[in-house]
This record gives sequence, structure tokens and C-alpha cells, in this order.
Amino acid sequence: MSDRWRWEYDPDRAHVADGLPPRVVHEVERLADHPAVRRTVTGTAPSADGKRAHRADMPVEDFEELAARAPETVWLEFLDGRLLVKPPSDGAHGELLREMTGLFLDLSPDLWLYPWRGLRLGDSRLRPDGTLAPRRHFRGAGEWAAPAGALLTLDVVAAPSPARIRAHAAARLPLHLLVERERRTLTVCAEPHDDGYRGVTTRPLGVPAELPAPLGLSLDTVTLAALTPPAPPASPAPPAPAS
Repeated sequence: MSDRWRWEYDPDRAHVADGLPPRVVHEVERLADHPAVRRTVTGTAPSADGKRAHRADMPVEDFEELAARAPETVWLEFLDGRLLVKPPSDGAHGELLREMTGLFLDLSPDLWLYPWRGLRLGDSRLRPDGTLAPRRHFRGAGEWAAPAGALLTLDVVAAPSPARIRAHAAARLPLHLLVERERRTLTVCAEPHDDGYRGVTTRPLGVPAELPAPLGLSLDTVTLAALTPPAPPASPAPPAPAS
């Protein structure tokens, strides 16, 4: 790996898919040596989890060129000048997205939850796990589409990223949903402003979630709760050896 770039998080630690496959790690590290990255790394900045990661104040046009060169196994994102890699989905993550797609389809057959649709959110380029929009809304759009007309975005996360939430709010996406697998909660973010969402409501999975305008719907989350079983209780500590 180049000493001018480092991972936003440790690719060998459990994340969405219990660590990234070696081939994906290799491809991202190869892309890190692309001239668009090498010439724009200017220093280090703390990431959302407190770790330090190189900050690349690259022009967004350079990022789009870089993302277009990436193989299909690597999804790059761009947030606050930082180059990110979106981890692959594991089985539980994919099942949650499938269930959410079915829930919205039952509520309104004219809408579709587009998975991992690239969006232009100001100077950021992100791929939410789901973007709810009218069917055929993104027809003719390129890799990065304008968010206008989308009704909500959805991310299934281990922990929320304040920077990602702010990017969605600043782009005036009406609603942003967060499913936290470990906490087993659904958070509805509404009333977008430049600095974030003013209306934030968190409910445990299994309890109906009210989605305000522009949807004005109640989302039944019982099936989501069934896909996120509680963590098993911690094993008791072994007895101390006799002295």
C-alpha cells in the first residue's frame, strides 16, 4: 500500500461483511496509487470512528474519473473530500434490503427502492443502500444522478455516520432512514436543512414507524425485527483459579 494513503477503516475487521475479500482490498489499494489520489493527499484527519485517515481534497471531477476506472467489485464514494470504499453486502444486510423493498412495494406499487444508486449530493458522491423514487425515475441517468425527485434514502448500518447524514440533508433529500442492526432500531430523519435533519425519531424494530411527508405512511417493521435477532448473552467469565 502507498504510504500516502490509508484505509478509512481496517478492511480485515468485521464491518458489513466480516471484512472485505482480499481481491477487493487489492483493487482499492491499486486505485489508491492513481495520480488523482496521489496528487491530492494533503494530510490526515480523524474519521467518524476516531481513527485517522488521509484526507484527499481532490476535485470531484477527478473522483468521478477514478470511480469510473474502478472494477465492478469496488464501489467508491466521496464524502467531504475523503475517498471511501463501500463494503459489500452480507446475507443479513441483503435480506434487510430485500424486505424493505417489499414493504415499500406493498405500500405503493408506483415506487421502487433502487439499491446502491449513485447520487450527487453537493460535492459528495454517495451510494445509499436504497433510494426510493418513482419507477423509471433514474432512466437515462449516469453513474451519479441528481437527487431531485427521490423521496427517501436508506442505509443499513452498524453505527450512523454524522457526515453522511449531513450530506443527505444538505441535498434536501426529504427523508433518510437508518436501520441499525446491532441496536435493532429504525431512525427516521426528516425536515432537511444545511446542517442536518431537524426531525429525528428512533423506534425499536417491531414497532410501526411513521414516515412523514412526502410519504405520509406507516411502515410495519415486524419483519425487519425478525431479520435482526438479538445478540446472544455474553458467556459468563470463567471462575478464577484456586489459590
